[in-house]
Amino acid sequence: RRHTRWPSDWSSDVCSSDLTLNTQYPERLANLRVAQDKAIAGFQQKSKATLDSLNAAFRYSQKYLTSRWIDGIKALDQIGKATDEQIHERFPIWHSDAFSTEQWKRDEASLALPLGRFKPRQPFTEDHPAKSRPVEYQILRELASKLESIGDLPLAYDLIGNGGLILRTEDPECREQAQLVMRNLLLRAVTALPAGMLQVTVIDPEGLGKKYSWLMHLADIDPELVNHRVWTQPIHIANQLALTTRHIEDVIQQSLRNQYRNLYEYNQKAGPMAIPYRIIVWSGFPFGLDDASWQSLCSILSSGSRCGVGVLIDWPSSIQWPTFADTEKLTEFALLGHIQKSSGNGFDFSLDIPELKSLPGRIELPPDEATVAAIM
Repeated sequence: RRHTRWPSDWSSDVCSSDLTLNTQYPERLANLRVAQDKAIAGFQQKSKATLDSLNAAFRYSQKYLTSRWIDGIKALDQIGKATDEQIHERFPIWHSDAFSTEQWKRDEASLALPLGRFKPRQPFTEDHPAKSRPVEYQILRELASKLESIGDLPLAYDLIGNGGLILRTEDPECREQAQLVMRNLLLRAVTALPAGMLQVTVIDPEGLGKKYSWLMHLADIDPELVNHRVWTQPIHIANQLALTTRHIEDVIQQSLRNQYRNLYEYNQKAGPMAIPYRIIVWSGFPFGLDDASWQSLCSILSSGSRCGVGVLIDWPSSIQWPTFADTEKLTEFALLGHIQKSSGNGFDFSLDIPELKSLPGRIELPPDEATVAAIM
C-alpha cells in the first residue's frame, strides 16, 4: 500500500489560512452589506424620482386632456347651436307659416338636408379599465355627463359630402319609416333649393310610384324636374342610370375639370350656366336591378357626390340580393343607416359611422298628406 506524504508544514498553513479568513470575513461581509444598502438606497431614490416624474406627467396629461375635453364640448355646443340656427332659417318646421307666406331662405347652401337628431354620450362598458380606480372613474363619469348636458345635436345628409344614403330595414314597419325619411329628405330638398335647381329621378319597380305621386305635381311645371315619370322597368332603369353616368362624366370633363372641387363651387361662379343638382331615389332596392344598372349605380355612388348627384336607397332585407352584386361595394361610397324598433313604441336610427354607431338618433318625419299638398 502506498501512503500519501503531506508536507510537514501543511497543517500550519491550513490553520494560518483559516485564521486569515475568520479575521477578514466579518469585515468583507460588512463592506458588502454597506455596498448593498447603498445600492438599494440609490435604486429606491432613482425609482422614486422616476415614479414622481411619471405621476407628474400623468397629472399633466390628465389635466391637459380634461381641458381639451371641456373645450371640445364647448366648441361642439357652439357648432350645434349655430347649425340649429341655420336649419331653422333654411328648413322651417312643416307646420310653420313660412311655407304659406314663402318667407324662408332658399339657396344652394341648403345642400345639407336635416335627417334627424342624436344625443351625444360617452358609453362605459362593464370592463372599463378605470373601474378599478374609483377616483379616476368618477372623474370620467363627470366629464361624460358634461357631454350629455349639451342636449340633442342635428344630424344631416350632405348631398355633396355624403353622396349616397342607404336605409337598411328588417321588417315592414321599419321599412315604412325608411320611406318616410326619404320622403322627408326629398320634400326638404325641393323646398330648400332654388326653383329649377333640383332634378329628381324616382325608381320604384315594386310600388310603381304609388308613394311618390305627390312629387309628380312638379311635372306640371317642368317634366325635367322629376325626369318625366317614375321608372319601374329594368330596361328603363338601366337607361336612366346610364344617362346619369354620362351626365357625371360631362360635369367632370366640361365643368369641374381641375378647377373646382365640386359642383357647388362651380355653380357659385357659373351664374345662368349653373347646373341643377340631382337626386336618385330607389325604393325597394335591389328590386329591378340588373348587371348594367349595377355597374352604372356603382359609378354614380363613387363619383356622383362631387358632381351634385345624390342617391337615396330604401333597402329592405325581404328582397333577395342578386348574385352579381357586391354589398360592400354598395356601402363603400355611401352612408349606411339602420332603422330599428326601439324599446318603446318608436324607432331608432343609427349610421354605420364609428363615432355615431353607438348613438341612436331620432329621425325627422314628413308632414301629413294635406300639408304636403299645400306645400307642393
